[in-house]
Amino acid sequence: MLVSLFIMVAGAIWNIRDGLYGSSTALITGCVFALWAVFIAFSLIRRRVHVIVGEAGLVVNRMVGSPVEIRWSQIEMAKLPEGASPAIIAWRESAETKLKYTGVSQRMLGEEGAEMLRSAIYAARPDLNTRP
Repeated sequence: MLVSLFIMVAGAIWNIRDGLYGSSTALITGCVFALWAVFIAFSLIRRRVHVIVGEAGLVVNRMVGSPVEIRWSQIEMAKLPEGASPAIIAWRESAETKLKYTGVSQRMLGEEGAEMLRSAIYAARPDLNTRP
């Protein structure tokens, strides 16, 4: 999405600049690109972070980037504060790999969603380190 936004903004600037110095077609094309860039930006800003809780683990659809699939056994640390602070989950794909982190906005999940995430992680991993 960020690459698409960059391409649309660059195309809009290029075409609007050309349109101001000559062709009205380039000006119209630049305006269409700019409008498209605005829609892409709004979809990035308003995109919610969703967490799918399953029997095998979590799937976190992040704001930017591809979804992350985390199995319960991979989670090494989870900071799950009460309130609107973000939840931070650390996991390893295997013993040799580095620790990876992902954040989940509890404010975007809402009270019910944040509580569901918290209880699912605690139920699946009661021995989990909850301190960073």
